[in-house]
Amino acid sequence: VSVFKQARNTNPLQSFIVNSKKILPASVVNWIPWLITIVGAQLGIIVVFGTQGANNAGVYFLALTIVTGITTIMNSLFTIALPTLSGLRGYRKRIAWQTIRLTTIIILPFSCSLIFYSNEVMRLFGSDYVNGALSLQILLLSILPLCVISGVCTLLNSYGYYRHVLIIGLAMSVPQTLLYFALVPLYETTGAALGYTIGCIVGCIVSVLIAKKIGLHLFWKDLGIIFIVSTSFSYILSSIHLNYILGILLTIALSYLLLLKINIVTKKDVTDFLEILPEGVANPILKFITKKR
Repeated sequence: VSVFKQARNTNPLQSFIVNSKKILPASVVNWIPWLITIVGAQLGIIVVFGTQGANNAGVYFLALTIVTGITTIMNSLFTIALPTLSGLRGYRKRIAWQTIRLTTIIILPFSCSLIFYSNEVMRLFGSDYVNGALSLQILLLSILPLCVISGVCTLLNSYGYYRHVLIIGLAMSVPQTLLYFALVPLYETTGAALGYTIGCIVGCIVSVLIAKKIGLHLFWKDLGIIFIVSTSFSYILSSIHLNYILGILLTIALSYLLLLKINIVTKKDVTDFLEILPEGVANPILKFITKKR
């Protein structure tokens, strides 16, 4: 009864103000960096358009869109992890590291294969877009730093350390914005890609420093092995001029098999990943794994 009386006597305006004070600090730290990033990206395209014409602007936009699609998948995994981390009292740092590791395992084999098949990928949209292959390669190098940034920011959000999230976002966004103006007039679309990737690396460095400050241990040996294995297979397959579709699929498959063999990927990781897939795809694979046991 007391609960109902309290709810009935609550002033809606006062409740709105109290809730707004809780929501706004968490939201603003994401709005500001994203606003700077969006403005910087659009200004980069505008600078390319103004100095090099519409064709180069379209080429860079397409390469950036491909990378944005990959990072969207990556961010969705961390979005799923955020409620879990927020609800835990302990083991947050361990779960955060496992999420970073699992995300790199899922994303890097595919993104690394695109680096060496960038010409073929860009040619799918027309021969005029092949000039953007180098820009795509440079942009794809930002995937690993972005995995680390997203993982650290997810953990910081779960703790409520919004100021640190803001610092990381600005450390990434501000250099990107400044470098667009400095590099695009000199190196065209390649300069825009360099500005984007360098900004991600700076943000990654800052996120690593903050992670160390809060006690989050990042095992760079595992991340390095995942990157080297994925890069090596894609380089070898592209060197023998294997069809890009087969090359990408084989890079992913061989990378997972080798990582599983050296225990960088465990059977539990495979099970967790298959749970994300549709049941019609996941169930036959799970049955096959169970029989092998």
